[in-house]
Amino acid sequence: MAVGGTLSGAVAIALLSAFPAAAAGPHKGGTYGGGWIEDLSKIRPDRSLSPGEREDKRAQESVRSIVSLKVSATGDTVDGRLRAKYRCPSEPRGFDTTGPVEFGSAAIDGEGRFSARVPYSRTDDDGVERSGTATVKGKFNGGKARGKLKLTLKGGGETCRLLEERWQARDVAAPRRAPRNGKARRDTPYYGTNETIQDIFDAAGAPGPFMLRTARKKKRITHAFMRALWTCTGPNPAAGAYFENIDFVVDSKISKRGKFKKVSTVKVDDDDGTVTTFRTDFRGRFRNGKVEGTWRSSMESATLTCDTGRVSWKALP
Repeated sequence: MAVGGTLSGAVAIALLSAFPAAAAGPHKGGTYGGGWIEDLSKIRPDRSLSPGEREDKRAQESVRSIVSLKVSATGDTVDGRLRAKYRCPSEPRGFDTTGPVEFGSAAIDGEGRFSARVPYSRTDDDGVERSGTATVKGKFNGGKARGKLKLTLKGGGETCRLLEERWQARDVAAPRRAPRNGKARRDTPYYGTNETIQDIFDAAGAPGPFMLRTARKKKRITHAFMRALWTCTGPNPAAGAYFENIDFVVDSKISKRGKFKKVSTVKVDDDDGTVTTFRTDFRGRFRNGKVEGTWRSSMESATLTCDTGRVSWKALP
């Protein structure tokens, strides 16, 4: 082809086929999990706490929101549930978590956008009723979704605001093209779902959200989050089954083959002289542009034994 000439039809078609068209709209019937998991280095540690408590608090504060979305089989509506951390002027170093912000059958337009506006009201653990109007906006692009949750809470003579409005979510089952480099990315959040079915939508349910984040400089996972189902037994009134948010400082090295493992046992002395033991087994592998693995958490005290069982999870950047 001469300089300044035109491409032949065959060459033009070949070049165009090398670049897939943008995936507008949602994955029909898809379930998306995620939220927002912040870089730990951006969160100031609370020096008044012990080193272990300090890291636990940073991990809890880093999970700014959790999101579960379920798209209809026709791809034209979406149901959702979100929770988010907020802070009030009366507690400048503290934070709390909203109750569920839920919406149903929000319309999805031709470009994958949706929005919902719902009233919110909840009495906090301190007995103060806080209320406002939540606005959820988002956009689907194939197996990815992102958006914002806006909510200003008023009550108790003050106005409280969310730590973060942005959120992201992924449907790990959505069709996608595997990247050239499927290794773990540094300084990257991964969003996805675990196999625990939440009681938040219809009888079909939706998987619980899962998130993790990799370190900036070293090839490590810094922290992770999962919303899973505990099953508890014993004479304690808390026995039964219930959902629990699990924030976890992983600090686990990623091997050259993309594998990682973190197994820990922590014993806490209770006020009554007994000991409560917490165990975590977290392992997985980065490959083909995604990360997947298993997670198991358990707790055993003098009056209560709780266990998530071994839960599988998957996530995408």
